[in-house]
Amino acid sequence: MAEKDRVFEASKMPHIRGADFISIYANSAHIAVGFYDISIVFSQISPTLDGTPAFQDKAIVAMSLEHAKALVDALRGTIEGYEKENGPIRSRRKDGTADVEITEAPRERLMKSE
Repeated sequence: MAEKDRVFEASKMPHIRGADFISIYANSAHIAVGFYDISIVFSQISPTLDGTPAFQDKAIVAMSLEHAKALVDALRGTIEGYEKENGPIRSRRKDGTADVEITEAPRERLMKSE
């Protein structure tokens, strides 16, 4: 069976939510890249008790670099389709940068538990 056929068959697979499924909102992401994988910490910027903003980490997703590249392609296609239908998505920042931090932080920092 050709690779193309396997991908097509996978797209027909049903999506079943596990008992531990959660939905989160994140407005910030911190990315760390290792030799074999990439980790993304999704955070929400929100005020602390004293009113100063802080990153509240919500979830971490780790994946192979190959999977991350496929995800980038899928996101690019989805966003391009959205913009074709709805017009350009404007950036919050005037300089066009996103609120994403790319680091080569040790995995221990990303994997620490509260």
